[in-house]
Amino acid sequence: MMPRFFDKQGDPIEWDQHVRLSSDPNYRVIGSDTLLDRKLVSTIWLGIGLPGPITNPFMFETMVFTPDFEQIDSHRYLTLEEAKLGHQKMIEKWEICSGCQGSGFLLNSYGVACGPCPNGCTTGYLVGNDAQV
Repeated sequence: MMPRFFDKQGDPIEWDQHVRLSSDPNYRVIGSDTLLDRKLVSTIWLGIGLPGPITNPFMFETMVFTPDFEQIDSHRYLTLEEAKLGHQKMIEKWEICSGCQGSGFLLNSYGVACGPCPNGCTTGYLVGNDAQV
């Protein structure tokens, strides 16, 4: 019989161990970020295997929620590394620019330049992902 539950490394575990790990937020949560517009990007370990060929694994999942907790996006991953990378990509997909705040370029929710200021500020310019002053 194929195992049904797996730890974060993909090793089979028993149901009772899965329940214990699932109740531990330090183990379960891979990433949780609130964006400037209050969207929540959350990536968690699910550890659920599927019988047969894996076409849509349930090992890890990233979900994006509005401030009213409406799910607006999701993606599943097979490995922890894919989940971490996918979490970051989902942040980049959904983050918004906040305005130049006098810097001459727009800033995303992490304070990273994401475009020139639409107000015509000339104190800086954008080269790729790096802001230059």
